[in-house]
Formats: sequence, C-alpha cells, structure tokens
Amino acid sequence: MFRKCPSLVVGYFRYNCNAKSLSLLRCSRSCSSLEPKQTSNLGACVWCSNTRRSHMAMARQVNVAVVDSLYMNHLNRYYESIFKKSTPNVEVNFRTIPENGDMKEGFSDAEVILMSPHGLKISSEISKTTKWIQWTWAGVEPLMNEKIRRDLEGCIVTRAAGIFGSQMAEYAIGAVIAMERGLPTCYQQQIEKKWERPSGYRNLSTLSIGILGLGDIGLHIAKVCSQLGMTVYGLKKTATQCEHVEKVFTSDQLAELIKLSDYICNVLPSTPETKEIITEQMLETCSHRKSRFINIGRGDVVKEETLIKALKNGWLSGAFLDVFAEEPLKKSSPLWSIENVVVTPHIAGRTYHESTAKLFFHNLEKYLKNEKLDYIVDFDAGY
Repeated sequence: MFRKCPSLVVGYFRYNCNAKSLSLLRCSRSCSSLEPKQTSNLGACVWCSNTRRSHMAMARQVNVAVVDSLYMNHLNRYYESIFKKSTPNVEVNFRTIPENGDMKEGFSDAEVILMSPHGLKISSEISKTTKWIQWTWAGVEPLMNEKIRRDLEGCIVTRAAGIFGSQMAEYAIGAVIAMERGLPTCYQQQIEKKWERPSGYRNLSTLSIGILGLGDIGLHIAKVCSQLGMTVYGLKKTATQCEHVEKVFTSDQLAELIKLSDYICNVLPSTPETKEIITEQMLETCSHRKSRFINIGRGDVVKEETLIKALKNGWLSGAFLDVFAEEPLKKSSPLWSIENVVVTPHIAGRTYHESTAKLFFHNLEKYLKNEKLDYIVDFDAGY
C-alpha cells in the first residue's frame, strides 16, 4: 500500500502515481504490457500522457550495495537532484549493508559496491554479479592482502582520489608556517606562562620544499607552495616536467632532492618500492640545512628509529607527523616528546561523504557508458 508516492519502480518500468492508494503486481522482465496489472478491488489510478510515453524506454537497473550507512544521505541527495535528471533511463537501487547485519545477503545481487574497510571481512561473499567496486579510502593497503585480491578478482576496483588534494595542501602549508613561526614553541610557552619570542623566522619565498609523490595530492601542494613563493622540487617515477615544480627527480635521485630541500613533504603511498625509501644516509645530508620533515603519505617510507635518530642528532630540526608505520602511535614512542615534533592522529586528509558520493556518480556515468573509470587500482603497482 502506497500513499501519494511520487515515484514507484515496478519491474523494469517507472510509474508516477498520485493516487491515494494503489497495489501493483510486479511486471516480469518479459512482460509485453506497459500498463501495471491491478487487482479488481482497487480504485482508479490516473496516468498522465507524458508518463505513458516515458514507459517506452526500458530503464537500466543498477543494484548498488553501500557498505556504510553514513554515505546514504549524500548518495540519495545527489541521485535525486542531479544524476536522475541527467540519466533518466537508469534506475539506481541503493541497499545499505549494515556492519552487524547480514552482509552476505546484501552482496548477492549487487552489480556495484561502494566499499569501506569493514566490508572486507566478508569479501569472499562478493558474488559474480559484482562488476565494479568503489573503494572509499585513498590508501589501498587493506586490498593488497592475497586473500582479498583473490576475492576481488574479476572486479574493477577504483579508489577514492581527486578529493583530498586541497585538504592535504592546507595541512602541509600549515605545518610549514607553524614551524617557521615557532607556533609549537609558543604553545608550550603558553602552558608555562612564559613570554619569550621564538628565534627569527624565514620568509617562505626564501625556502625550498621537496614533495615526494607528484600525484593529485602532491600537485595540489606544489601549486600552493609555488604561489606562496617557495621553490618546489618533486619526486615521481618519470622525470617529466610538472606545472609549479622547478625540477622533477626520480627515485634514484632522491638523495639529491633531499639535500636541496628546506622542507621534505612525503605523500607517497605504501608500496614495496617506497618502503623505507628514505635512508639514514639521506637524512644525515640534511644537517647543513637543518631541514624539516612533513609526513602525510605513509609512515613506512622511513624507519621510525631512523627518523628519531635524525631528529635527536639535529639532522632534521623539526617534523610534523600525521602517519606512522603502526597506528595508533605507541605511547612508548620517543616521537611524542622530542622537541619540535608535532604528532597528529592521521587527520591531514578527511573523507567527506559528499565528495565521495560525487566521485562515485562521476565514475558511475563512465561505467554505464563503458568508458575507462578514474583511479583504477593497479594491484601490481600497489596503488
């Protein structure tokens, strides 16, 4: 029984109904009639001529399992206000998969899954019906497990990207300004009720920054730093020139990049190639510049003991650390109490559900057109 329902999907057809009550039998896939079948004891339902004509186009049905109810409001809002108007011959049926409910049942007929990490607990239940999985994190380390990779075999997997650049750039430039102006020291002095000016600071236009990783996030950081007058160096797989970057280095030139940089900002993902890519010997060369380290990529680019040694020996004169090889950071770690080190709990890039919903529908349009999706996970490369 429906009351004044503005939209009702029956079988593979859409009907608009303003009747006070209406009961419909499901039209089968092979049903040749475009009219709903009504039981004899029901009142009349008025169909407008425009609606009748719209029945002629059979809607493409897409069942989407959403493994996090927090996304539903944004998905529904974007679907109703934008996607449905621009793609009228597609019906997207969302189903929330509760974390503590029957997730297996929710996956059974899902062609597409919007997947957050807790959905991986039953990745083996993903059916052959599933063709595409949109991952809600930028980092894909949880997907690299061999069992998970086998469970996802045959599916296109895309990661959340293109939505974190501005946030990460704000963190990075905020860290640079905070360290140059001595804000961590000022905060400590406030606790001690001590009025003492920190040592003089440098203008950003006199400083250089080496950005490790020139993907979407790295290029956002490069743009902001360049516009504030900093000299920007960057690290990536190939030495092709990038806008806002003075010089691009490859991994075999990392030591040279570090030697040139007043600030080293890591945004690299965690892969076999990037693990412990920053060595003790490289950090020792920072001593002449007293460089500072900002880590908003992944914590395993440098061993924790190596970083601690560089800070205690004065090779690095400070650090803003948002990511660690093991999270949360152990309370016994010396990083908590080293002077001029700021520890933050993995907050540089926050997942905004609205941004993820827009990304999902952008890729869904491409999926429906059989176009290549954005940000496909390369399991061999590890990102």
